[in-house]
Amino acid sequence: MGGNGGIIGPANIPAASGFSSVASGVWSLTEAQENNSGGKWPEMPPTTYDIFWLVIAGGAAGGGATQGGGGGAGGYRSAWNSETSGGGGSAESAISVDNLNGGAEDVNSGVTLTCTIGAGAAGSYHADGNDSTIAGTGFTTLTSVAGGGGGSYYGGAPAPTGSGKAGGSGGGAGNRTGAVGGAATSNQGYAGGTNNGYSPPYPASGGGGAAAVGGPAGAGPLTGVGGAGRVSTITGASVTRGGGGGGGIYGSAGTQAGGSGGGAAGISGSPPAANSGTANTGGGGGGIGSGHTWAYGSGGSGVIIVRMATNLYSGTQSGGTVTTSGTDTIITFNSTGTFVT
Repeated sequence: MGGNGGIIGPANIPAASGFSSVASGVWSLTEAQENNSGGKWPEMPPTTYDIFWLVIAGGAAGGGATQGGGGGAGGYRSAWNSETSGGGGSAESAISVDNLNGGAEDVNSGVTLTCTIGAGAAGSYHADGNDSTIAGTGFTTLTSVAGGGGGSYYGGAPAPTGSGKAGGSGGGAGNRTGAVGGAATSNQGYAGGTNNGYSPPYPASGGGGAAAVGGPAGAGPLTGVGGAGRVSTITGASVTRGGGGGGGIYGSAGTQAGGSGGGAAGISGSPPAANSGTANTGGGGGGIGSGHTWAYGSGGSGVIIVRMATNLYSGTQSGGTVTTSGTDTIITFNSTGTFVT
């Protein structure tokens, strides 16, 4: 038995130090001081904590019909470890969570954030991908913009000039005189490659990637490659995502590679279908070669990854794959899901 500030009963022994610990019971000032100096007094939880994130949109389809440009990669935005976003943009700010729920930070604790994964383009040649978003009550939505579709020799609405379409990263130009690469979204990706002349073997340009402009067609042998993707370490491993699709070639002169990070290679000649971007990388689809077919390469779906301190995270999520790295919890959403701040 011991003293409890003048009350006879069991001695006060605080729980091990930690954010969730409390010092229940009646304490004398001497006891509180002694336990605090001995490192046994419970700590107060921090008023805020950070959620780091990577958001990549769905990649675009390559140009179909003939001499199709590569699809642009989905927009690439990063807020982790000072790693740059697409298009050479600086790392963005982490989501700041307000544990006091006073509304002073980006979002209050206990809020459900929905991570919507943009699908890769499918169903139409030179189609755009789809946006990826993080959204929730009282939170300003984060959006990565869909990749822009590749152009083609035949053009056709909505790309009648054969130019690539604008997007997170722009689509590559088809092999058509005057065709240009699609523009990119600032701080999310790079533009598609531009056509440098209409001559054999009639190559199309590459789609833009997160880390580089799509290769221009006709600048040299097999130069219409997809723009490179960007490396992220948010999962604890180095992974490249956001590559643009390679342009197609009318003649059988070889293959124009897709960009590193899921971009698909363009094809030469007239096989039954073009190559598709890799799922959950936001990679652009490859352009078709020839054959007057409307076949195209679909874009790769996007991905959202969030990372936060394990002892501060709510532990509640739906969908996604949960892993850990050191003292952090990481959730990878390859399809739409939610987590609670």
